[in-house]
Amino acid sequence: MSQENTKFLTAEQVKQLAPSVFQTEAHERLSDKYVHVQTHDSLGFMENLGWGPVDAIEVKSRKADRQGFQKHLVIYEPLDDSIKFTGMDNLIPRVLELNAHDGRSSYAYMFGILNIICRNGLIAIDDMFSAIRFVHKNLDLAAVEKQIETYVNNIPHLVDRINTYSEIQMTEVQKNHFAMDALKIKTKKTTELPADLLTVPRRKEDEGDSLWKVFNVVQENIIQGGVKYKTQKKNTTTKRINGIRKNVRFNKELWALMVAWAAKLSKK
Repeated sequence: MSQENTKFLTAEQVKQLAPSVFQTEAHERLSDKYVHVQTHDSLGFMENLGWGPVDAIEVKSRKADRQGFQKHLVIYEPLDDSIKFTGMDNLIPRVLELNAHDGRSSYAYMFGILNIICRNGLIAIDDMFSAIRFVHKNLDLAAVEKQIETYVNNIPHLVDRINTYSEIQMTEVQKNHFAMDALKIKTKKTTELPADLLTVPRRKEDEGDSLWKVFNVVQENIIQGGVKYKTQKKNTTTKRINGIRKNVRFNKELWALMVAWAAKLSKK
């Protein structure tokens, strides 16, 4: 990396965190139909698009022969301030690159948002910006690169959309209805949990009546759990959402709920 900002990783630092990023061959068990995509090639490609790596992660391999070929993730952030959220300096847009060289993962790019106050990473699941995935077969690598470039270059449009969500104001009644809708996503069972408890911010920075603020507060309260309330029989506390699949499913449906509420509130 040519930039001097120390938050961005050099190629060597990425390699230390996730050696599998630099694997140059596919696992020997895979057939000739498998198309190997070298993850490390994206470092320079993403830099040219204005994004630099800030973290790299790889899963622990249970089998020795898969070491160096396992699933891994490279996380990128903008190299400058050209993509930012209006009035929300605590939010940072991110691009997540997922890959593996053992046939256990597709090659994927996802848009995400980091809240630097609570360190919650949100994968933004939007109708226009769902993750793009490529199966490692019959791949035209030049075409793949072009699709990724288009995807990444469209991210500012999603940031603009989020900025509009931050301008939509909600009443207390609307906030409670949104929270109840969100709770129904988590559980189909009836609950005695008062909806207004889910709209209580955990930090002063999260206070506000905008749709975006309410979305984030409700999201954190449901995902993290720990909300105390009293039923007819006892005092109880909500449980956090555990598991990657459950977390992603909830985030996806909650995002769709916010989009629906934005359309409804904009008509009023």
